[in-house]
Amino acid sequence: FSHKAQVLLEDTDKVLHGLDLEGYKAVLSYGLITKGGEELVATSPLWVVGQDRDSYRDRLEVNFELEGIFDRMAKHKAESVIRYRAPFTLTVKDLLTAIADATLAPYTNYPAYTITFDSGYDDDGLIDTFIPGDTFSVNKNDSRLAKFKELLRYTNAVARVEADEAIHIFTPTTSGTVYSNEYSLIHGRDFQNFFSKRFRRRVVSPNHITFKTYPADLDNVYTGFAKDASADLDESSGGNGSMLERETHYVRATSNAQCTALAGALLSKYQMQSEKGSGVLPFVHFGQETYDFVNFIDARAGDNRAGNVGSIVKLYQPGQFNMSLGFGRVPLGRPSLQGLAKETGITVQALLPLIDQAYSYIEQLLDIVGDKVDTNDFNQWVLDFVDDAYFREVEISERLRIPRGANKFG
Repeated sequence: FSHKAQVLLEDTDKVLHGLDLEGYKAVLSYGLITKGGEELVATSPLWVVGQDRDSYRDRLEVNFELEGIFDRMAKHKAESVIRYRAPFTLTVKDLLTAIADATLAPYTNYPAYTITFDSGYDDDGLIDTFIPGDTFSVNKNDSRLAKFKELLRYTNAVARVEADEAIHIFTPTTSGTVYSNEYSLIHGRDFQNFFSKRFRRRVVSPNHITFKTYPADLDNVYTGFAKDASADLDESSGGNGSMLERETHYVRATSNAQCTALAGALLSKYQMQSEKGSGVLPFVHFGQETYDFVNFIDARAGDNRAGNVGSIVKLYQPGQFNMSLGFGRVPLGRPSLQGLAKETGITVQALLPLIDQAYSYIEQLLDIVGDKVDTNDFNQWVLDFVDDAYFREVEISERLRIPRGANKFG
């Protein structure tokens, strides 16, 4: 749920130094020059949110910071409160559409975005039929993106912004032998090559999900659950359940089957997020997108690794143009921490300067060692380093806002 870019341009001729381009829309296209000329593939649009102008002894540079639709939605705060009362009529699809096209009351002053429901988006039979009712609410200053993501937890479908500037809702492929792309060490027409890969197996957490109706709703008592195989593991894989991690949610369900389907949908998200690993490609695969189901075939290790792409990092610098893929959940790095601070209201003033300082040290180190460091190995290290973030203590210098309402932590 993030699409950002940093674009560094030489501007010695001062064409850009005098222009203020904040707020302008930009489309980055990647491609090759072939016998037929330039062949390009456009990516989803971005907006300029920052512009740095740097003057060095031998050149001028302009650096643009850009972000996409989901990043913009994360900064759109609710201007009012919504509490739904019976009779409840709005389905998950209705609410997703209202948030995207800016017709939901708290977000009507923000830009409307096109939302498209692709073929197969409703494979789980939930998005068109499940009515969250009073389980879903909007508090003042709740971010537009957070509420959008909350609704997607009730379905197997995922969201991706594509080159047509629309939010596409679809159900990703998560198993089988049909892949969007395959990567291999072997050269050939059927495979793309890769430099390196890394694979980590993790217990799905949580791995036992239960959905049930509210205890006070005595006229409609329904329940259902879904569990991952890791819920039955113990430390010696003997099956005594020491790896069991439960999570329970209350909803306005209409049957046991619907509760079971909701539990399965949320578990599928946790299973996808638990996938860990990454791959570094010696080039940019122009058609690769997040949530694609891909396969890495590794002749060195004698194995293969299939999974859904959770993050894509494209890097260009003179003499180098490659791409890194991450499986599962996008790692929690510096940009995510900043977004967390803004969305939750938690001030981490003592934390961010330390992160900035660490990044400054890394940049200085790279300047010193220059080409003595393999950039691909360094990128791999960064992906592993920020794979998980743990905080022993967080000091709140201003305020701590605890979410209110039903199921705010679900």
